[in-house]
Amino acid sequence: MIERRLRNIVISRFGTSKEGGLIKITTSDGAHVLVSPREVEQIIIAGESSITSGVVRLMLENGVDLVFVEHKPTNFFARVVRSDYNMITALWRKQIAMSKEKRLEIAREIIDCSIYNKIRLLQSVAKNRCVDFEGEIAHLDSMRGALQDADNDGALMGIEGRSCVFRVFAAVIS
Repeated sequence: MIERRLRNIVISRFGTSKEGGLIKITTSDGAHVLVSPREVEQIIIAGESSITSGVVRLMLENGVDLVFVEHKPTNFFARVVRSDYNMITALWRKQIAMSKEKRLEIAREIIDCSIYNKIRLLQSVAKNRCVDFEGEIAHLDSMRGALQDADNDGALMGIEGRSCVFRVFAAVIS
């Protein structure tokens, strides 16, 4: 059954076409469902299935992402992107136009969130497995503090590298 508040549609069989400004999807029981492209963010085409060029054009005109995957195993193998100026190009141009300070600020925030997630993961594992990670957590806290002093991307990459937690899981695995 297709819900009316769609965001993603998976098409895994034959029979998807365009009807007016809508997508006509044939369900497994043979029923037809009409969906507006405004209700959809992404269409995933899986396995041996068909979709008309009219549907592809309609989706691209409405900014809907089209992704192709193999059915089993589920491997991504293609994405359809508009050939004219699109959102990805606009985003890329905005990133290039950003000042160095703004790019560093965004990178700091991403790394800070990553380190925070690592701390929370260690705290959870320590609680559930009776393993002491206080030293590692303190080290990660100090790395979060060092982020504010990093004034270039090399320094940020160094902090990110020093905040690796893979080695501490040897205590849990063994």
